[in-house]
Amino acid sequence: MSFEKFEIEAKSPAELLAVLSKINIFVPSRENRERKYHIEQWTIARFLGTYATQGLFTYPLTAIHDDGPDLRLKFPDSTCGVEVTQATDQTYQHTEGISAQLEMPSFTVLGNFDPNSPKRNKEQVKKMIHTDFSIPIGGQGSLGYQEEEKWAIWLVQTIDEKTRKLSGTHCGQFDRNWLLIHDSTPCLGLILDEALPRLRSKLTGYWFQNPGFGAIFIERNPKFNCFIRISPTETVITELKDVCQHTEQ
Repeated sequence: MSFEKFEIEAKSPAELLAVLSKINIFVPSRENRERKYHIEQWTIARFLGTYATQGLFTYPLTAIHDDGPDLRLKFPDSTCGVEVTQATDQTYQHTEGISAQLEMPSFTVLGNFDPNSPKRNKEQVKKMIHTDFSIPIGGQGSLGYQEEEKWAIWLVQTIDEKTRKLSGTHCGQFDRNWLLIHDSTPCLGLILDEALPRLRSKLTGYWFQNPGFGAIFIERNPKFNCFIRISPTETVITELKDVCQHTEQ
């Protein structure tokens, strides 16, 4: 079954949650060529469900999963364009995917990845797996708050990349522009209370950029099961609310 993007119209928070409860956001395996869109839909639906009753949206609301931007939100008195992206490490994604394809145990050690390490393409990773799948990748593990620092760097790299692309696209069409991040960074034992101040510090100058995103939302799971909203004036953690279906088709 081919992937179909959704369009939602809701007159109230209860109606939005009711519509979301009928949407299946199952994410297929890495071999599926439309996996990227499934991950987008997963994150968008959980974002809408989490903030449906938090006062962030006004109703009636229209939400369209689209391209450029990935999510279009229309409120009674304003519009918002939302870009959706994934924060991760390219080498980590390659190793996980290739290990699955080769039906080998995953050999990756999360603490050994580093946002400043040289990137490896799929062929380099595949050669490394066949040579010795016990070779650590990147750093030498985590000491102190290294994982929190690495997480902040990965997030800033993701934000900067999407902001550069924002300048030449649709940003002028909307009253506001937000960034929604699906966090798949390979961090081991992340302490959120230590990680967030590090990220916030690195974003001090970001809010003066034009164009730029007015707010950044981070879907952090499975350990924390929360959304993090970062704006120029505050950082707010909200418990994740997922009312959707998760049925393999």
